[in-house]
Amino acid sequence: MTEAARQSITAEKNGAGVATNEALWPAPADAQAERTPWLWLALLTALAAVLRGIALNQQLWYDEITTLLDFVRTPMAQILTTYTSQNQHMLYSVLARVAVVTLGEAAWTLRLPAAVFGVLAVPTLYFCARLLTTRREALLGCALLTVSYHHVWFSQNARGYTGLAFFTLVSTYFFIRGARENKDDGRATARPYGNWVWYAVALALGMYTHLTMGFVAAGHGITYLWLLGARQWEMGRLPRHAWSPMLGFVLAGVITAALYAPVAGDLVQRTLGEKVKPGAVKESTRAEWKNPLWLVAETARGLGAGSAAAGFAAMSLGGLIVLAGLWSYWKQNRYIVGLMVAPALVTAAALLAVGHNLWP
Repeated sequence: MTEAARQSITAEKNGAGVATNEALWPAPADAQAERTPWLWLALLTALAAVLRGIALNQQLWYDEITTLLDFVRTPMAQILTTYTSQNQHMLYSVLARVAVVTLGEAAWTLRLPAAVFGVLAVPTLYFCARLLTTRREALLGCALLTVSYHHVWFSQNARGYTGLAFFTLVSTYFFIRGARENKDDGRATARPYGNWVWYAVALALGMYTHLTMGFVAAGHGITYLWLLGARQWEMGRLPRHAWSPMLGFVLAGVITAALYAPVAGDLVQRTLGEKVKPGAVKESTRAEWKNPLWLVAETARGLGAGSAAAGFAAMSLGGLIVLAGLWSYWKQNRYIVGLMVAPALVTAAALLAVGHNLWP
């Protein structure tokens, strides 16, 4: 039996899919066997644009008004050098400023970057998911995202959250492509570092949109270390270009540092040193907001339209569906589960460690 065959069998037994000799990421051999369904993607993207365009010009929320007054109405040079509150989503303010100056100030122009990111996320999800699963599942995921109430809502909110989701998908796409280290037909790529350069750009732009992108980077880092350990165990050595992902992580850090350099002092103060004004909120209320049990209870009440019992039932059903999906992916390729779960665990740990409010 050849070495490649032995490694293929080992990977299948470990529930990790089929890996090439020199790939960190074990991808199924037929991951790209089917044609891209351009017509379906075009229809879903068009529907996403329509749904996110409806009521895009409705009245602004408080956070949106703050963004408009404090940042978007100011000159571009001031936007790039100002971080007076965590309400400043840097890249979003820049893009919103461009939209407002170009198209005129209105609620819809202020929200336009969020809507565009929301629409772009639909086809981006397909190409990212296609590296992990079948064409049918990837299309179904796009269809769900297209009509997702929460995604539509955030696509109509002048904040950086849809940008954060978009860059998460893009960076994850290039992470997997880079870790696979081979072309769609299985041949080794001639330029193994290209994917990691694009990964760094996507990660840095995500960080410039919202700092919680750092949790995504941490999740990717954990998965990368897991891949290194697994491949060392299976092969008795590390594969070729095993350290190339470090280019992506380091370059992303350099770009992010350069982007935030003009506001570094304010960023540290507002992120780590900002305190609630005494008397603004009762101490007991602030303590409750940081309690994970309060988060679960309030989430249940929200899902149950005021009924905690109905909410807990909905959460339980949803939890079972999520666990079933994770188990299915674990059997196919356990590292998919790592990419999905690690950022969430890092986020939860960080919020609890710093005593941040846990909003439902």
